[in-house]
Amino acid sequence: MPNGNETTQDLLAAIKRERAPLDGRLGQLDDKSMNMAARDDGWTAKDVLAHLTAWEQRLLRWIERWHETGDPGRPEVGVTWAGFDTLNERDYAAAKENRLADVRREARVLRSRASRDKGSQRRPDGNTTRGL
Repeated sequence: MPNGNETTQDLLAAIKRERAPLDGRLGQLDDKSMNMAARDDGWTAKDVLAHLTAWEQRLLRWIERWHETGDPGRPEVGVTWAGFDTLNERDYAAAKENRLADVRREARVLRSRASRDKGSQRRPDGNTTRGL
């Protein structure tokens, strides 16, 4: 778990490490299983994968913005930091419209990008990822 003293590289490594077991499990599911309700609220494994991918994409954008400006800015246009439920609802609706093949492809592209993007150890002002 992050403790506020991590570098960007530490954060990306933790995401990769924690995500590996889930990716292994999801890789074992066939299309039918990925599209079956897996939770009491009706979410499918596809929905969960799309949700995690959307949040990891946001995190990478926040890190990039933070490295460039020292401020991660707003989470999304028109949404405040208190508006995460709005983002989750938007992501869920979008995931329902996306084909499983597209969700899987987007997750693979993100995994590849996250493993290539090592980030810098520290921002130019010497700070670590504290504040994200």
